[in-house]
Amino acid sequence: MMKTALENNHLISDLKMILLINKTNRPFVFSDNPVVFYNKYLYSITHFGVLGMRTPGLKIFYPLSPDLCLLLIDKSKYNIKRIFNESIIKINNLKDVNSLNKLQIHSAQNCVYFHDHNLFDYISYLCRTEYTTLRKYENSYSETEVEKFDDGGAKDLIHTYAPQIPYFLELSFIKEIPIVGNGTPIDRSFYD
Repeated sequence: MMKTALENNHLISDLKMILLINKTNRPFVFSDNPVVFYNKYLYSITHFGVLGMRTPGLKIFYPLSPDLCLLLIDKSKYNIKRIFNESIIKINNLKDVNSLNKLQIHSAQNCVYFHDHNLFDYISYLCRTEYTTLRKYENSYSETEVEKFDDGGAKDLIHTYAPQIPYFLELSFIKEIPIVGNGTPIDRSFYD
């Protein structure tokens, strides 16, 4: 996994790196699957994957501690508010922290971790509010006939992808830019 990440870091090098600093009285939590790929810009698309490393609108969230979370974001598809020094956002809104924690709950395979047992009721409350939409993750796939040969044979393409987390993430400091036009490019390099 680490080798793959190192070999492919160029695919996300154009994403804006932002450090989210939690200034509320509730911590960031993390799951057993803490790095979350999310795409609100293309959230309504369900017939193909929108979480690839080059997909327009990609956001990657990675909680680092109870007070810090790393965000990598396609800045061409979102308006980012309240940013300091081009790379820091201080979060004072508890709704934002709750939303990011719910994202971790949805991303979890089995466990959500937090640093203080006194937070159990808070985490339990968040889990209960999301319980009806939690699901086990399974990749989706589609099969397409892509090439026919003179002898009547054909090649098929099987495309697998992870569906989006069934949670509509709302953050007060990020708003997506509406999609313009008929088509949706599948690679950020189309508008680099």
